[in-house]
Parts: sequence; structure tokens; C-alpha cells
Amino acid sequence: MGRNPEIENYKLLTQGNRLMIKEFTDQVKCLVLKYANRATQSLMEIMMHRYLQNIDELSEEKLFKMLVNEKQRKNLRISFPIVVEKILCDPTERNVMTAFVPKYTTMIMEQFDSSNLKSILNNCVTYSGWVDCDSTNGWLQTFHAVAKMRNDELGHNNSFRIRIG
Repeated sequence: MGRNPEIENYKLLTQGNRLMIKEFTDQVKCLVLKYANRATQSLMEIMMHRYLQNIDELSEEKLFKMLVNEKQRKNLRISFPIVVEKILCDPTERNVMTAFVPKYTTMIMEQFDSSNLKSILNNCVTYSGWVDCDSTNGWLQTFHAVAKMRNDELGHNNSFRIRIG
């Protein structure tokens, strides 16, 4: 008994459609996460702006006091004297935020990825209380879900996936 070519073509077409739908869904997830990261970074920059307004002049000592846990300092960019010098020369919100990301982080198109944003949230006193893992009382509790979704659904290269489509 031979194969029915119409059924075989239908199976191939259905399989192809499923792949296209999955790729499209992945791209939509990447875009949602990209814009969630942008919105979160913008909110964080606004908060940093307010924090910096309450400081007369940013100094090395004041920058180090912004670190939540001194033990983390060796793992962050704040441990590089040249980074600290650059921040003090140009203390913009984004520059100050770079002190609290892992040492070898690079921004892509002036955007931190969700891991870097989470590092800033965890390591800078400006954002204390952003998440409470025991309850849902953190002021930015939903970003924890966004970062988790990124890790569970897409992995760590979502910005790469967006660029290559």
C-alpha cells in the first residue's frame, strides 16, 4: 500500500506552520522582554536621578556607600578605579548605574540586559526593597517575574535573537 502524497504534503505543511508559529512566538517574547527591560531601565534612571539630586556632590566615598554589600564589590565594575574615575567625572544616572553591574558587562545600544538590571537592583541602595521573595510586597516585584521568564523561556541571549530575527 503506497503513501498518499496529499497526506504527506499536508503533514509537511502543518509541521512547517508549527515551526513558523514557534519562531514568531519566540520573537514576540523577545520583543516583550526587550521593552520590559527598557521600561525598567528608564524607571531605574529616574530613581537614580532623584537619589543623585539629594547628594551635594558625588564622591568616591559616597559612591562606595551606595553599595548594598561591601563583599560584592570585588565582583562589580565599582572595583575598577578607572570606572570610578569615569563615573565621578560624568556622574549621569546611567554612568552611576554601571558601577553596580558585573565587572565585564557591556551595554548594547545603551541598554542593560535583565541580568545586569537585576544586578543593579540587588547591589545599589537606591533600589532597596525592589523585591521580597517571601511575599509580593516589593515595589518592583514584577521585574523578578520578567527576569525569570527571560531565563526560563529564552536564555541569556535574547538581545542576540532579536537582532538576527
